Amino acid sequence: MEGLLEPLKNLVKFKFISLQIGIVLLLTLLATLLSFLIRHLGFTEANIVIVYILSVLLASRYTRGFIYRNSANPSIKKAFV
Repeated sequence: MEGLLEPLKNLVKFKFISLQIGIVLLLTLLATLLSFLIRHLGFTEANIVIVYILSVLLASRYTRGFIYRNSANPSIKKAFV
């Protein structure tokens, strides 16, 4: 019986991982689009930084696990290079 449930467990794990990565990517994409809008409207870069910090905060709130929560940080660092 245990062997029959193994593919189901793998599918659930894959969906969970995909959802967590999707949340981080979506929040990063939304933060980037919002920061382009903020820059176009003429606001300072401090406001853009706040948007990215907010996206990291939301990623840590809506994801589970250390890896997914910290995966938003490198993408934010790349945005300012």
